[in-house]
Order: sequence, then C-alpha cells, then structure tokens
Amino acid sequence: MSSLPPRVVCVVVTHRRPQTLARCLPALGAQPRPPDHVVVVDNAAEDETRETLAGYGIAHTYLPSRTNLGGAGGFAYGILTARALGADWVWLADDDGFPASQRTLATLLRCAEDKALDAVSPLVLDLGDPRRLAFPLRQGLTWARTRADLG
Repeated sequence: MSSLPPRVVCVVVTHRRPQTLARCLPALGAQPRPPDHVVVVDNAAEDETRETLAGYGIAHTYLPSRTNLGGAGGFAYGILTARALGADWVWLADDDGFPASQRTLATLLRCAEDKALDAVSPLVLDLGDPRRLAFPLRQGLTWARTRADLG
C-alpha cells in the first residue's frame, strides 16, 4: 500500500456555459484538499470555455469535442482521460454543480477509506431549493425526492 495521498482528478462536463464553469472551478479549488488535476470536457469546443479554464490556475486538461457527447459521453471521455493521467479517484462534476462545503472532497475520500469503498457519491441538491434532490434516488421500490425522504 502506498503512503502517498491518492491522486484525485476532477472531471467537469460543460456545454456552452463558460459563466457557470467560471463559478464552478473556484468552488472545486477552494477545498482544503483540492483535486490534483481538473479535466474539462467541452461539449461545444468553444474558445471562451478554453480561456475560462486557462485562467483558473490549476493543473488541467481541456478536452474539446466538436460533437455534443452529452453528460454520459462527456463523463466517459473525461474518466478515461483522468485514469490515463494516473487518477486513483475521479470526482465527477457538472459545470453548474458546486460542493456543499469546503470539506466535500475530504469527506468523500475519508468515507471511502473508512468503509473500504470503491465509489462514493455526495447528495446532489437543487440549487433553487436545497431541501430537494436535483435527481430523485431510488431506494428499493421507493423514490426519494427530498433530503428528508432519505432519513
């Protein structure tokens, strides 16, 4: 087992929203344990998105796609790149998503280590109403749509 901290690469998928990307990137970098590298998949291959990332000031890889791969395709492209860059962990983010706290990444890593997990996921909440989940979660036969539904 290596004594080195795990290498974390954050993959952000965007499509024609450099302004939201410009808000997302600093939130990722504000983590006390920031990602080691950021991969941005640009599903529109726009100069403004590349320039936004270049001004961010963290090690990064810009992946332009002239074809809109969608979220799933963008994440697949980004994950493959992150793994090729030596990522032990890949943190997935949409350009309009933000960590709930500055301890989000450290909490995810600690949870994975404490419980010997291969994957962990934070709750993704609705920015307009943080009591609601951005995407419903199914637990058995029941759908959770709010934080309260999760207990």
